[in-house]
Amino acid sequence: MLALAERSAIGQGLDWAFCDTDSLAIANPAALPESEFIKRVLAVCAWFEPLNPYEAKGSILQLEKVDFPAGADQAMDKLDP
Repeated sequence: MLALAERSAIGQGLDWAFCDTDSLAIANPAALPESEFIKRVLAVCAWFEPLNPYEAKGSILQLEKVDFPAGADQAMDKLDP
């Protein structure tokens, strides 16, 4: 899955800064505007939605709490990569 996430990010014109066995930090090597960067990161996450075997729908990838201000509860309009 990590290799798929890496390849998907590269396919979106992005790159990755670091990874672990269960995470991937996506980087913006082309200095894309923030809105375009977010759009492409969300496209990477969306690619994994059909692979989700769980009852809860959505991508099996998630944005981390650190990407949102305290108390924003992953409100997409507050996303701050």
